[in-house]
Amino acid sequence: MCRLYGLNGAVDTHYFGRVTVKAREFHADGEVVNLYQGGVVANIETFHDNITKGDFNNPSVPAAVRSNLTTILGRTAAYKNSMVSWDEMIKANEKPEADLKGLRA
Repeated sequence: MCRLYGLNGAVDTHYFGRVTVKAREFHADGEVVNLYQGGVVANIETFHDNITKGDFNNPSVPAAVRSNLTTILGRTAAYKNSMVSWDEMIKANEKPEADLKGLRA
C-alpha cells in the first residue's frame, strides 16, 4: 500500500485493490485492477516502439533523478540530525558510497 498525506486529506492506494481519497470536501473510492501486468505490457510496447522509431528520449529520467536526489536529501538530513536544504546538499557535492559487501551477481 502507498499512503499519501496532503494539507486537506489523504489517499490510500493498494496495488491490487481499493484506492480511497479522503479529503475535507471530497471522498472517492475506486478499484485497481491488473496494475503490474498492464503496466509491464504498456512499458514493453512503448520501449519497442521507441527503439524501432529511433526515439531514444526517456521522459521518465528527470523524475527519477529528482526522486533519487530527494531520497538522498532525506538521508543526509537524517545522518546530520538537522534540516538540510537542497542547495546545501548539492553544494556539498558528496559522493554516497554503497556498501555492496555480500551481494552476488
